[in-house]
Amino acid sequence: MINQVEKKKKRFPDFFILGAPKCGTTSLYAWLNQHPEILMSEPKEPRFFEAEYHRGLDFYRERYFSKYNGEKLTGDANPFNLYMPYVPERIRSANPDARFIILLRNPVDRAFSHWWHMYYRKSKKREREHLSFEEAIMADYERIQNGLKLNTPEEIENHMRKVGRSSLGLYRRYLDAGYYGEQIERYYKYFPKERFKIFLFEEMIEDPMAAVKETCEFLGVDSGECEDFVLSHENDTRRMKWTRAMRHFINNISSREIKRVLNRGLLSIRTRPDMDPDLHKWLVEHFRPHNERLEEILGRKLDYWKRRIPYGL
Repeated sequence: MINQVEKKKKRFPDFFILGAPKCGTTSLYAWLNQHPEILMSEPKEPRFFEAEYHRGLDFYRERYFSKYNGEKLTGDANPFNLYMPYVPERIRSANPDARFIILLRNPVDRAFSHWWHMYYRKSKKREREHLSFEEAIMADYERIQNGLKLNTPEEIENHMRKVGRSSLGLYRRYLDAGYYGEQIERYYKYFPKERFKIFLFEEMIEDPMAAVKETCEFLGVDSGECEDFVLSHENDTRRMKWTRAMRHFINNISSREIKRVLNRGLLSIRTRPDMDPDLHKWLVEHFRPHNERLEEILGRKLDYWKRRIPYGL
């Protein structure tokens, strides 16, 4: 076993998975966690750089990497580290040699998926969204117009107190979590561009094996180990899994009456509504300048997003 002195000599972590909720960070975390040379943070989303930085790096190592046993690399996968404007400088202080994998998704689809995830939440321990999608977007927009962007000491302090007690956080982040260009540029101020590997969520979902192999090559671990990885979509909701399992069960029942009753119950389960077309148009225009800025930063056209390929993850 690795003793505590050796453990503290190593910088934690070696790399970060960044993105936003519903961008595929949970899937990539689960895929990389299967690699024998990599130890991912446990639990998946450390709040250290976001809200626990004052507790020190020893706390971070012991809290999130207690199972470290000499693995070549360690990784942190809190997607909101991309969003928080004060986090890049903290990461540089902890490990100036860190690498980053960033996952980006069509911001319109991402916002809708994020809202539904929060709105449908049933846990009594976690705060759920109570506003409709349009109401939540407009509330978020008003907050942004008022200049509240977690960029003052008072906001940061209030956010740190809120973390752990509210899954919504200090502010809703459906809109500006999709301002990817300005978020990436904040990191470029502290780290050279060659330390970043950036994927579009839509491309990663279409060919996950290619994405995970590219990631391993970028990180400098054996990509051949990926051949046996289980590449399922880890953030598939429990409701969706339960519904599919129930549908399979019902289809194998011989009694028509029992099938009828069970199917009626299955239809009563809340399904994600369609987005209002006018609100969709508004969101497309709202994100247009942000996406154009991102295209300049990435040096590529975002044709996937212009076709708006929807994914229900």
